[in-house]
Amino acid sequence: MAKGNLKKIEKQKKKRQKHTARKLTILCLFVQIGLKVLDTWKKCKDKEPTDDRVVVPALYVKGIPTTITNALKILDAYGFTYNVYEMQETDANPRYRTCMSEQVISTKPAQNAKVGKGSMINVRYIPQDVIVASRALYEEKQKTSEEKKKARKEKLEKLKEAVKKLAEKIKKLAEKGKKPSEK
Repeated sequence: MAKGNLKKIEKQKKKRQKHTARKLTILCLFVQIGLKVLDTWKKCKDKEPTDDRVVVPALYVKGIPTTITNALKILDAYGFTYNVYEMQETDANPRYRTCMSEQVISTKPAQNAKVGKGSMINVRYIPQDVIVASRALYEEKQKTSEEKKKARKEKLEKLKEAVKKLAEKIKKLAEKGKKPSEK
């Protein structure tokens, strides 16, 4: 009994170590992404445009979500005008399942594009109901995928059984001294 508990404790310890390692990896990725965003922001800020054009700020960087509220503050700070578009439930897509509520999804013109000062920027963001619908689509897709895997496995098992029966018939015929074609 004690040996079983020791194995269980070791297994839990390894699981915690893997979990901690994953957390550290994710943290390192966030730091790297944050440094890249900061570097890009500094480059955009430090560049003195030689003409009347300015760079559209990065409002939707993967791994660093920006809410619509913060995005509008940034656009105001750069002197842009903007239109805000809320995604509809019909726009739900499994790729949006991990978004946060009111996260900026896209801008037109795209981020880092050069545009005239005071240009109009169209900002699109995702509300919570679209995220919920996106998660439901993802779960349905996963369920369908699992059902297909199960069906393939069942089909393979039936095929194996048919091959086994055929092999047995051939073996019986061979034992009787007949060729399979002489049946």
